[in-house]
Amino acid sequence: MRRQVDLMERQGSARGGAREVPYVSPWTLQHFRGDTYLLTNSGTSSEYDVNIELPVNTPGHGPFDHEQIDPRSSVKFMAIRTMASSSDEVTITWSREPSGKQLTWKTVLPRKS
Repeated sequence: MRRQVDLMERQGSARGGAREVPYVSPWTLQHFRGDTYLLTNSGTSSEYDVNIELPVNTPGHGPFDHEQIDPRSSVKFMAIRTMASSSDEVTITWSREPSGKQLTWKTVLPRKS
């Protein structure tokens, strides 16, 4: 049994040890009511410098810029799809620390329920 453990440890160190778990975007976007949507930080840490960007020619009402969104917290915004809207794609940018490297998540506005 000990030889199996030794072999597994050697194989692990040969591959660089334990693998780091990749970072996954913490965001979810859901329809709230009417033309209103909720962006939720479903992660376990605060996210910073958050910006919500709507498609071109899609009227909306914010705020669209947030200094910080805490874990399991949501922000509400309005987006009104029109015939002139360029797409349904919403772009969220944020950083994992204040003034840090910007990350991007793109998704579509959910259908109204």
